[in-house]
Amino acid sequence: MSDLWPHQGAAVQQGLDFLHGGAMPGGFGLFFEQRAGKTRVAIEIAKQLKARRVLVLCPSQHGSIPKVWRRELQAQWPNSRVVIPEGTGRERAEEIRKLADEPCVVVINYESAYNFPLGPKFEGPRSRIPAE
Repeated sequence: MSDLWPHQGAAVQQGLDFLHGGAMPGGFGLFFEQRAGKTRVAIEIAKQLKARRVLVLCPSQHGSIPKVWRRELQAQWPNSRVVIPEGTGRERAEEIRKLADEPCVVVINYESAYNFPLGPKFEGPRSRIPAE
C-alpha cells in the first residue's frame, strides 16, 4: 500500500468531511487532471467509509480505466472484489443482479449505466431524458 500524495490526502479529508457533514448527502466529484490520482483517492474514501458496494462509471468498458481500477484495488484494498461485467446489456445487468448484496466494486461504462436494462427505460427517443 502506497502513501497518499499531499493533494490526495487533502482530497480524501475533504471528501470525508463533505460526506459526513451532510452539506449535500449522496456524493461529490473529484476533478483532478489526468494521472493525478483520482482512483487512489476514491479507493481510500471507500475504504475509510467501509463501503460494501461501489459503482465506478468510466468512458469505456474495454479501455485502460477498468484495468487501472483492478490493479489499484489489488494493491490498495486487497480484500475487495472488482467486477467488470461483460456481454450484452442484459448479460451485464444479470451479472450485477447475481451479486445481490455481495461486497464489491462494479466498473461499467457510461452507456451501460444510462441505457436499459441497467439504466431507466425511457419512453420516446433514447437520447433525451423525459421532462418531469
